[in-house]
Amino acid sequence: MAEKILTKNPDPSKKGVKIDKDRYDFVHDEIIGLLKDKGPLGAMQMVNEMDKRLGGDKKVGFSIGWYTTAIRLDMEARGELLYNRKAKKPVVALPS
Repeated sequence: MAEKILTKNPDPSKKGVKIDKDRYDFVHDEIIGLLKDKGPLGAMQMVNEMDKRLGGDKKVGFSIGWYTTAIRLDMEARGELLYNRKAKKPVVALPS
């Protein structure tokens, strides 16, 4: 049985989701690599770039958009990413 991780959500009224730890670690590391390579990105732009980076859902065997969003929210809740929802054009970025 695969080890699971319970994600967090930056909105305390929402629950996280359980994800296989191996998949979480893979997507987590790819998000960090993407942001180091490209710099700050809009949330949808980030999903599109992750799709390109990973070669599409069929290649990896899971929904890149869903996992990218779930793990981005978790990383935001843990302080690993910054996402200013109040900005005119919100972007996801690594902390300085």
